[in-house]
Amino acid sequence: WSFAADEHGQSYYMERWARIAGDGEGIGSTLALRFCGLPDAFLLVVGDHFAYATARPECPLVAEAHPDGTASAPSLVDLVDAAIARGDRDTAEKWLGLEGGHGLVSKDWEIDASTHPWREGRQRLTPNSIQGAIVDSQIAGDVTNDQHAMALARGAEDMVVIDGQPWEIMERHGLATSSDILDLLRGQRQLC
Repeated sequence: WSFAADEHGQSYYMERWARIAGDGEGIGSTLALRFCGLPDAFLLVVGDHFAYATARPECPLVAEAHPDGTASAPSLVDLVDAAIARGDRDTAEKWLGLEGGHGLVSKDWEIDASTHPWREGRQRLTPNSIQGAIVDSQIAGDVTNDQHAMALARGAEDMVVIDGQPWEIMERHGLATSSDILDLLRGQRQLC
């Protein structure tokens, strides 16, 4: 069930949650990161599993409104259809550009499912892509003043540097120090 329903009382949306092998049984390590720049992106780790989502690049999150304040298109389908009708394939592709995927940390961060299938079989992270972290004011690895300032500008005190870019640590469990986080992301930590 969901709070939102159609005219027949049917739920628009439903989730089914279940334990899966390698999820840490609810007591393992968890980490939630958010990119401190654009496009908006998240990287989540639960036990041995990772998932990521990256927003549409260079594309507004909402449709422009008509002068009278009404939406120019009521749905994403309408936005894409309107762009195609105008012959604007580039904008249509940007609207459809949201990317998400899943994989296992223990398989060297290899993506096993993605909304962009050409990414499947590639690594989401490599040991060399993880430069440093700051947790509870303790620095591990390499973090520049500019990277730290960029994270602080987003309100992020705890952060990780991935491919030279700061990511806010939004949530962590079972990872007490910046070194613990670097070890997890570099594949050097035993997963629960």
